Amino acid sequence: MSYYTQNSLFPVPNIPVQNGYASQMNEKQKISVNFLDVTPARTPYIKPSSPNAVVPLENTLINPIINRDIIYENIKPVFTILRVMGVLPLTRTSPGNNEFQLVSPPMVYSVIVYFSLVAYIMYLSLIKGQIMRTSEGKFEEAVIEYLFTIYLFPMLAVPILWYETGKIAGVLNEWVKFETAYRQLSGQVLTIKLYRQALAISIIIPTLSTTSVIITHITMRHFEPMQLIPYVFLEILTYILGGYWYLICEALSVCANILAEDFHRLMATMVTYLVVLLQFQISIPSEGQNSDEEDTVSNVTVGFTDPITTTTTAITTILTTVAKKRRKH
Repeated sequence: MSYYTQNSLFPVPNIPVQNGYASQMNEKQKISVNFLDVTPARTPYIKPSSPNAVVPLENTLINPIINRDIIYENIKPVFTILRVMGVLPLTRTSPGNNEFQLVSPPMVYSVIVYFSLVAYIMYLSLIKGQIMRTSEGKFEEAVIEYLFTIYLFPMLAVPILWYETGKIAGVLNEWVKFETAYRQLSGQVLTIKLYRQALAISIIIPTLSTTSVIITHITMRHFEPMQLIPYVFLEILTYILGGYWYLICEALSVCANILAEDFHRLMATMVTYLVVLLQFQISIPSEGQNSDEEDTVSNVTVGFTDPITTTTTAITTILTTVAKKRRKH
């Protein structure tokens, strides 16, 4: 009896026999196939980055994303106008850190702007005085010239605003602390949307103030365009300070409304939890009492437990009604 060693199933001369069964060298592994009637998820298409790719622009001027230092960032357009005019020499060492330093670039800039403007006003006053002495105009025109000169005296109050800058910086720093505490307690960012109003105020007020000053002075006899600078400055300062205080008060109002809504929501939740706890306490009897003791105690205290049960039920009903009203509102 001979063996076929040239068989395609047994290509190796020495045929290994395992457990009494001949194994094939080319035997493939068994692959379990699962037939699932499920559409596989599509592989997300990731566009390769390219230096020539154009990213869509975001309108950060009208709708900026403000997540920290919220009060300052919302009123930033008005603060910028005041700082450019040299009225608010505020130093910001870092976002959320506002300081007032006597020896600082903003303070030096404010001093230069203010004293340059004062010197220019004195120069214009001397020129107007000479013109009114030599001219043969009407008495009303002379009075108007003097009144317009006196109108510039409120600029002496600008150093008082410098003194108040330190207090304003302290208020802004306290606002930052309040925002941080609110974020830690509620887990949300303080939502104040006043940036558009501040931007509108910072654009409309300078435009209208400049226009009104030009219209007022263009009808005068001795009109010179260079005379408009101090009047425009004072006109813008007067109305921009009003807009600044309006925005501060509006920010306080918005924060108060947010805190009131959060407080009402928290009170409604607490009342609901209290009602559930009272109902749970009433429905479960006390443990560790035997039936004999319960009969004895019930005979003795039957006249005392009824009022307590009635009172507890009434309190539960009242709290349930309050909770429903809170949910409706």
